[in-house]
Amino acid sequence: LIFLPGFSTVEKVSDVSGRGIGMDAVKTYVESIGGNLGIKTQIGKGTEFNLKLPLGMSVVPVIIAKANNIKFAILISEVLELKKINPKEVIQNGNERYYKRGNEFIKCINIEDGLFSHLKKESDFYDQKEKLSICIIGQTGKLIAVQIGEFLENAEIVVKEYPSSAPKFNYVSGISILATGEPTFLISLNKYCEKNTNMIVNKKSGELW
Repeated sequence: LIFLPGFSTVEKVSDVSGRGIGMDAVKTYVESIGGNLGIKTQIGKGTEFNLKLPLGMSVVPVIIAKANNIKFAILISEVLELKKINPKEVIQNGNERYYKRGNEFIKCINIEDGLFSHLKKESDFYDQKEKLSICIIGQTGKLIAVQIGEFLENAEIVVKEYPSSAPKFNYVSGISILATGEPTFLISLNKYCEKNTNMIVNKKSGELW
């Protein structure tokens, strides 16, 4: 009974709970990724749930973000700070961009310039945002600011191994299916930055190198 759609033990239904959307959704999702969910009950003693997932899969906490209107996942473990800033806090110096945080100048790259950039519309190049979404990451002991198109939510996803037959991108750590049913890539910002920048500037004197 507990896995049937609409089953609920609550006496009163509210706008957010008790509506019978729970264990049936869990069972459906687990089975969709090749897993198995079992239940064993002893009257008067309790219930035991057994959740089995395929080998090579892991559940990791991530930030769901969007670049050039495509959703992707970022490892929370790589992110030191996540914030929205005023565009004036990003300073152009020649071909380089820096985020001014206090007296620090931190090298800033825009992930939308490279990730799914072939999907960027011409109008997007001239889109002026009121706030910029950035991640501060620590790469080899130095800081770098990564401008993300948009932050959507925190989530825990089941990560599957990246197919060996697919094109190789060293910054793609795996693939997953979101709760909405959309497929997504798990992106390592550290590896992406290694590929797209050779020098991290983090100087407190107020001068740019």
